[in-house]
Amino acid sequence: MIWAILLAVVVFLGWASWKKPRLTSSIVWSLTATVFGTAALMLTLPLSVKYMALWFSILTPVIWAAAMFWCHWDKRPYRPVVGLVMLTIIGAAAAWQIPPPA
Repeated sequence: MIWAILLAVVVFLGWASWKKPRLTSSIVWSLTATVFGTAALMLTLPLSVKYMALWFSILTPVIWAAAMFWCHWDKRPYRPVVGLVMLTIIGAAAAWQIPPPA
C-alpha cells in the first residue's frame, strides 16, 4: 500500500514538473532540496550540534529563498527542476548513508 502511494506521488510530481516546471520547482523542489541538502550538510560538517543547529536555522530560509529565486530567474524552465531534483536525490542519499554523529 505504501509503495502505491509513493509511486502515485512520484508520478504526480513528474507530471506537474513537466506541465508547470517553474511552479513545481519553486513550491516543491526548492523546499525538498533545501531540507535534504541541509540535513546532509549537518551530518558531514565537523561542528558541534549546537552550532550547526544555530547556523542552519539561520541559513535555511536564505537557501530556500535563493532556490526559489533561481527557479524564476533562469531562462530555461527545466534547468532548475533538474538541478533541484538532483540536489534532493544527492542530499537524501547522503543523509541516508552517513551515520549520525555520536
